[in-house]
Amino acid sequence: MKRSVLLCFIVLLSASLYGNQVQQIPKKRTSTTKQVVKKIPMSNSVLAKGDWYKFYIEKSGIYKITPEFLSDLGIDVTTIDPTTIKIYGNGGQMLPLKNSENEEFDLKENAIKVVGGENGFLAKNDYILFYGQSTKGYNTDSKTHINAYDNKSYYFITTSGKKGNRIFNSESVNKKVDTVITTFREGQFYEIDQYNLGLMGRRWLGDQIRNNEEKQFSFYFPNKVDFMPVYYTIVAAAQSDKPSKFSIKINQKETEGIKFQKLSKGSIAKEGWVEKMITNNSDSININIKYETENQVLGKSYLDYIKISAERSLVLSDKQLKFEIRALNSVKKRGEIQLKNTKEITEIWDVTNTDSIAVFRNISFFRKFSFKTNLNQTRRFIAIPKNDFYHPLKPNNCKVENQDLKGTVFLDKENNFRDVDYIIITSKDKLLAANRLANFHREHNKKNVKVAPVHEIYNEFSSGKQDIGAIRNFIRYVYENASSDAKKLSYVCFLGNATFDYKHKMMDTEGNQIYKKNDVPSFMSYNSFSNIRSYVSDDFFAMMDPEEGEMRLKDNLDIALGRILVDTDIAANDVVNKIIGYHQKNSFGDWKNNILLLSDDVDKVWEQRIQGSLDNVGNSLIKKYPFLNISKVYSDAFIQESTSSGERYPNVTKTLIKKIEEGVAVLDYFGHAEEEGFGTEFFFTKKEAIKLKNKDKLPLFVTVTCLATRFDNPFEVSVGEHIFKNPNGGAIAMIATTREIFMSAGVRINNKIINSLFSEKDSHLKPSEVVLKLKNELGYQDKRSVFFIGDPVMSLQMPLPTIRITKINEIPIKKFNDTIRALDKIRISGELLDVSQDVIKKYDGEIYVKIFDKEFSKKTLGNNRIKNRKGDLIQLKYKDQDVVIYDGSFEIKKGLFDFEFVVPKDINLSVGKCKIILYAKVENALEDAVGVQEDILLGGLSKVKSSNINGPEIRVFIEGEKTKVINVVKANAELKIEIADEDGINVSRMGIGHQMTMTIDGHTREKKILNNYFSNYDNSYKKGFISYPLDTLSKGHHTLEIKVWDVFNNSSSQKIEIIVLDSL
Repeated sequence: MKRSVLLCFIVLLSASLYGNQVQQIPKKRTSTTKQVVKKIPMSNSVLAKGDWYKFYIEKSGIYKITPEFLSDLGIDVTTIDPTTIKIYGNGGQMLPLKNSENEEFDLKENAIKVVGGENGFLAKNDYILFYGQSTKGYNTDSKTHINAYDNKSYYFITTSGKKGNRIFNSESVNKKVDTVITTFREGQFYEIDQYNLGLMGRRWLGDQIRNNEEKQFSFYFPNKVDFMPVYYTIVAAAQSDKPSKFSIKINQKETEGIKFQKLSKGSIAKEGWVEKMITNNSDSININIKYETENQVLGKSYLDYIKISAERSLVLSDKQLKFEIRALNSVKKRGEIQLKNTKEITEIWDVTNTDSIAVFRNISFFRKFSFKTNLNQTRRFIAIPKNDFYHPLKPNNCKVENQDLKGTVFLDKENNFRDVDYIIITSKDKLLAANRLANFHREHNKKNVKVAPVHEIYNEFSSGKQDIGAIRNFIRYVYENASSDAKKLSYVCFLGNATFDYKHKMMDTEGNQIYKKNDVPSFMSYNSFSNIRSYVSDDFFAMMDPEEGEMRLKDNLDIALGRILVDTDIAANDVVNKIIGYHQKNSFGDWKNNILLLSDDVDKVWEQRIQGSLDNVGNSLIKKYPFLNISKVYSDAFIQESTSSGERYPNVTKTLIKKIEEGVAVLDYFGHAEEEGFGTEFFFTKKEAIKLKNKDKLPLFVTVTCLATRFDNPFEVSVGEHIFKNPNGGAIAMIATTREIFMSAGVRINNKIINSLFSEKDSHLKPSEVVLKLKNELGYQDKRSVFFIGDPVMSLQMPLPTIRITKINEIPIKKFNDTIRALDKIRISGELLDVSQDVIKKYDGEIYVKIFDKEFSKKTLGNNRIKNRKGDLIQLKYKDQDVVIYDGSFEIKKGLFDFEFVVPKDINLSVGKCKIILYAKVENALEDAVGVQEDILLGGLSKVKSSNINGPEIRVFIEGEKTKVINVVKANAELKIEIADEDGINVSRMGIGHQMTMTIDGHTREKKILNNYFSNYDNSYKKGFISYPLDTLSKGHHTLEIKVWDVFNNSSSQKIEIIVLDSL
């Protein structure tokens, strides 16, 4: 759907533009006051040595570990020294988003109690007690009681090494107390995660309540204190195009409800909440909620959570009781805590600090028990009955291999300290691909690259459970412990998928787990109800300052990031193959100069800015960088066709695919896009993305659009993902947006990206660093949706403009004032220069020449008949210079070149300036250069005549063999057509009907234009060949008719018959 205020904007930019210069990345904006925060200390992980085993819990409380459970984990209990049993873990709560609030950067040893073991071994009836903290509990960052990333709270146990940490007995000292405490406030909640309404963000909702439906939620507070306030909060969301409401009753008494606004454009749901205090003298509290809306059919609501708290007397039972006593004021600091019905209670543990647990023992077993303690801070206690212990659970893989990310990340092969340049974070199944990429950059770019398995990060930084904070804290650990500011970590790559479904809850309609998993998680916004305000972002992992992490607009990045979006190890290796291949010789060629501007059409008046702003981008590039070959493919300049699926632009699709596969340096698309494809007419979709074959001519796609590269939806693989993952082509990398953005923001973001990529000032920046710079300069939320998809260390390798034409027809270029005419024979000489403007005499290689006819004036068609305020049809008038009149390649020897060609008859005969673009590459090195001449006049017709009235000679080969009457071929066979003509072969794309063509099965309306597949032989304009793949032909019998022309427009044709054995 097109949105009147939203722009889906796309740019494709070839990853072949800038060199490997290394300079300082522009530093992010910083405040004038710098908070002094303790640096994260360097240390080894406790997991580096010894035998380790992992287990998990699902609720908070005191757990009992038996010798039998230890045996199930794989521990030989007969060899255990009970004094060396140790349990490590940091509990199940989510890590704080803000950097300064994170204090634990390794597993913490918990205080435990070993019952028995006095004889030096664990007997059958001996056991271990420890306090385990679950994943549940209110989190202010995410406004939820449920851990967003994991349901399991993991703990680690080892039985080797030094003696373990034990709980200690705390005596209730007879000192004067400031207060006596007999009650505590207990909080309860009801919350389930079942629905993610927008399939985005980290917010999940629970019970669905339809119109006029009523549900009851019950809470029980034993020994509740009468006449004390009960506080409750109810948070929910509704989906209705009419205003709606919750009617709420508490113990059948009407109370304040919740009003929901009607859905607005672009919103998925509307939130509502109520916070109230009531008095209720019943231990049972029943909350009845009824949803009401005028929309009888579509209206529905979802409960987020109910949070309720009441004051309870400290009266115990035969079950564990967790209670919290809040800190006293500054005057009152010591209290006596009095409990009743304590006959079954053996101990009360103070679990405020899990590494230092104090125990108050109930020796008397009377019905009353009290103890005294300092209440200078809020303290958490658990009263333990004789036989009420919880039991831990065993995971599938409980044995933990030794690991030491923290201790080894800075070590080189000789175990010497070396600063880290680049970290690749990935899942276990993609380690082979990650290490291949790391080794490539170690050898090719001399970077110190480290690969970090994400499960090892979790083990060391988040107690074994998934948490995005652990990944950020690991990155920050490396960043802060660099030897100097200049050597801090520069790049991080996340190799794997990320979706909003952190815990893989989503199922398909048949109850099967969906295909796309969350391998290496990303930050999901709390806002989950808007395609505009919701976002997925890796920015979180690059914010290193103490007060950053909460994703405020002023929080900026210190590290350049990249994400390689792949599902499997096979896909990961395919992408790594493309990255390595991109830096090899086969990927060098004159396609690096090609830029294609692609625009959407105009469906509404305001959309005329789409075409105009894109044309401004193109005109600016032509002016600044004339050596770029810019073609303008504006969809509204093509004929729009009506189909059963809607309006379509089939010739835009064909042109786009053709240009990409021929080699595109920049394809800048401005317009609308969805996950399915580009444009409301879908002129480039998943179908085309999957089939692209441009493996040696991979562009960087800069897709500053809406949802074309949205990757966090586990139900769908977007067109952008298909472009990136295509093993046979597609993209080398992408600068992409993943959410809807406003057109004004899209224009600014695109302009900043293009300006940085093509700026001499920023030419040292890698694409990932361009994104970093962009994000640190922008002050609005749209920047969070911009991603760099790919390898962040990848540089764009733009050939330097060091080719110079010195003579034309033996006349020095500065003195050449003649006009080149059609059918003139032209000789051009030139040289390659170094930065000192000296000829590079060691330069041997090839030079590719393209000569373009004069600039033409064009106009879009106004297919949708949209008129401006004056009543005029909206049409864009623009200039284009994309007609090639000559295309050839020649040798360079010792930095010099010289070649001849005949100007074809098919040119625009009016006199004007043509453009000559030259590209050169060295034979045995990864070096290239570019040059341009744009002041030579072209026009008119020479009086030269030819006595030759015959067309060119044609010889056709398939797979190296000359063709027969009937040729049996495979579907991927290569067709080679040799052409020769004494006057010269016409390679111009100007003359209508005079192009090199191939007609298949007599379908003259669907002729294949072969000009771009032509190369000349032996530095001669008189002979050459066409190499064309037959991989698009279906199985069976086909006829092929090839037709070519000479420069005097004499033609020849040849027809062959083939039988394709199989199709791809």
